[in-house]
Amino acid sequence: MRVSKFKIAMRLVMFYCFAGGLYMTLELIYRQRTDWTMFYLAGFVGLILLGINEWLDYETDFILQVFICGSVALLAEFICGL
Repeated sequence: MRVSKFKIAMRLVMFYCFAGGLYMTLELIYRQRTDWTMFYLAGFVGLILLGINEWLDYETDFILQVFICGSVALLAEFICGL
């Protein structure tokens, strides 16, 4: 069964919104403030991590996966924080 490009695009948009919304909600719970740009950053990082998850093999060491994904998130936060 072939999935249409529209469905794939909608899944990515929904994941983007979910990642951004989740990050903003958690930040509001813990810091009681957030910035609207964090929504976009979290969505972007979520899509990158989704791509890395698809790219890495299932047999890849979990600690290595955490290191790679954490480094990507940290680098994105650093670049946007400048």
